[in-house]
Amino acid sequence: MAKTNALRRQLWQVRNLGVRHVVKKIQRRLMGPPPQPTPSLTAVDEASALGWTPESASKYRQHCARLEEAMRTAFDAGRYSEYLNCGRELGQFRDDHARRLGLDPSHRRIIGSGFLGPLGHLSFLDIYAKMAAVGQMGGEEVIVSAERERIPNNAYLDLWKRQFAIEDITSQQWVDLHHVFEPITERADFMRTESGYEPSMFLWDRLNRRWESEGRQPLLTLPHDILDRGSSALERLGVPRGAWYVCFHVREGDHRLSYRGPNARVETYVDAMAEVVRRGGYAIRMGDADMTPLPNMPGVIDYAHAVQRADWLDVYLWATCRFFVGTGSGPVHVPGTFGVPVLMTNTSAVGMFVPYSTGAMMITKHMIDIDTDRVFNVGEALQRGAGWNWSADFSRHGVRLEDNSANEIRDAVVDMFDAVEGRAPTPTVGQINFGALRRSAGSAITTPCAPSFAERFV
Repeated sequence: MAKTNALRRQLWQVRNLGVRHVVKKIQRRLMGPPPQPTPSLTAVDEASALGWTPESASKYRQHCARLEEAMRTAFDAGRYSEYLNCGRELGQFRDDHARRLGLDPSHRRIIGSGFLGPLGHLSFLDIYAKMAAVGQMGGEEVIVSAERERIPNNAYLDLWKRQFAIEDITSQQWVDLHHVFEPITERADFMRTESGYEPSMFLWDRLNRRWESEGRQPLLTLPHDILDRGSSALERLGVPRGAWYVCFHVREGDHRLSYRGPNARVETYVDAMAEVVRRGGYAIRMGDADMTPLPNMPGVIDYAHAVQRADWLDVYLWATCRFFVGTGSGPVHVPGTFGVPVLMTNTSAVGMFVPYSTGAMMITKHMIDIDTDRVFNVGEALQRGAGWNWSADFSRHGVRLEDNSANEIRDAVVDMFDAVEGRAPTPTVGQINFGALRRSAGSAITTPCAPSFAERFV
């Protein structure tokens, strides 16, 4: 069945997206991304004119590499204050170097291929747009240069054209641009604010809470053509017009082998999907065809293996589901940019990589002391260092991870229904304690824990 679906999907994409799209996709899967070209002579001359000599560039990159390595080491070891200091030092060093070259970072910010490659980073355009809207950008020009072959979802990027001037460039043009303007090209982990450099997720959390308190609407909405096409596509998948649905994305497999902390087993989400169907909705599992197929279940659409899967339909689903259930992967960051509530499950980096948006909730993986078999609460997990980590190796913290159970995921989904249907209780004692423990350990993330989970495990 999977092979038949794959062939049907290729034929559907040839008809709807063109032969060139399919050929390039197959080439990427077989050969990987094309190698980056070297800077052109023109770019080398322009960089030299700024004083960007091979010697100075080498020293600059060596210093950046040392700070980046120190950041990674501190982060993986759970030394979070050290990670913060290294990130801020790196940002300040790049700014100082840019000024020496006459590239004032307060005048221009360049967002390009290195930033926009992962889907989660692509959603960070929401941060820049909101900073500009609330007057925290200082009037800088934001340049978004998109090398389309390396963008994870071009239909989603196109929606940001209402907020940014997005220039399509080739690989060669990006290499040349980066070669000249490297110190003012944006990084995804720390962003410059009026008061200095701040971890991106902390900044986004703070901006979204302000956005919500001021009653502002989401910056992204779907154009009519995607709305019309999306309804028709879902009808062909078995979802009637006017029906509501909840979307799921469960990270699995060998994607980014060194960061498998957020991975989970999709079969533990089946009970939660059944709960959606029991309430009269449809459960739509998103992802790609390499994921574990779901069993056939009434009301459950395994869109990851569907023939009609496409970038624009992904966008439609993110923007129109009642709420989104995900793990720590790029898709969990996107629905909130449309104002769709998100439930993040199987969270390991509870102190950092949790998206805040209106109606969002989270539940964490269980972090268990290897020696005593005792389950840590969120404060202990953060103090131990494990709560900042999302890598494959938690043993360095003396911790083993245990995934959320099917019951825990289903109960958190019930909590989400209570919230979106207006029955959410005032914060429970467990939720209040969870937030206090997280703050006391130094995290600025404010996404609440689902009440059913907080009452049991805080």
